[in-house]
Amino acid sequence: DTESVVKEYHRQYMYAATHPFTDILAHYMWCDVHLFTNVWNIKDFKNPLADFNVIPFSMKDELKAALKENNVAFELNNWLFNDNLGERFIASYLDWVSELQSSGIKIAFGSDNHSPNLKDLCDYKKIDQACRKHGIKTDEFYCV
Repeated sequence: DTESVVKEYHRQYMYAATHPFTDILAHYMWCDVHLFTNVWNIKDFKNPLADFNVIPFSMKDELKAALKENNVAFELNNWLFNDNLGERFIASYLDWVSELQSSGIKIAFGSDNHSPNLKDLCDYKKIDQACRKHGIKTDEFYCV
């Protein structure tokens, strides 16, 4: 069920965000994009997982505090922009990333990329426009 999935992922991300070896938290609440799109069909707005806001504010606040306290950057994963995710999920996710950045948490982009050819996987103009629409300052992305 949705609540169990969210709780388990939160537990794992809190562990990672507070681990001394972590410098960037990647794939937040991502589960598996193929599972979302092929099994749960995230574009179906009747599915509660199609909305990033299904994650309780208390969990988001707890993670935000852990990221800040441990100086861990948050990754904005380039898979967010691959057109397999619904607009509602993307909008609510980007709003939260904007909130993180506004609170002083560094935002990394493509840090968990699975290809050396990031430029071939991303439409940077589309990404920049989407981010700026939600108040994310792409010129302040954290670079490693």
